[in-house]
Amino acid sequence: MEAIDPATGTLVWHTDDADAVFDVGGLLVADAQPAGLAAVDPATGRTLFDLGGLETVLNARTEHGLISVGRKVGDDRTWLSLAKPHTAAPRPLGVVPYRVWDCAAGERSVVCRVPGDQLNIWTYR
Repeated sequence: MEAIDPATGTLVWHTDDADAVFDVGGLLVADAQPAGLAAVDPATGRTLFDLGGLETVLNARTEHGLISVGRKVGDDRTWLSLAKPHTAAPRPLGVVPYRVWDCAAGERSVVCRVPGDQLNIWTYR
């Protein structure tokens, strides 16, 4: 994977570790299997924080950040975190006592599908 400066066409950085890179909510996310996802610095390609172990929602439609959904095998609870550009780690938002999916972040809220084919909205500060 190579990052090219769009203004000059020069190589900014490269890595042999990533299979794909996504811009998600202003956060650059690299996918390297089997290691998983990691947020990377767009200027250097250096890993900022690991998103491994989380079912991370790659939702490019939101400019408010990347929602990470964490689960453990045999446990229906869900840990929600929000990763924003220029942060050192995802911000834990809380634990939901059931499984959620299809999450998206807003400026002060998170919306996810929940069991029963419904949507839940949680606010955060």
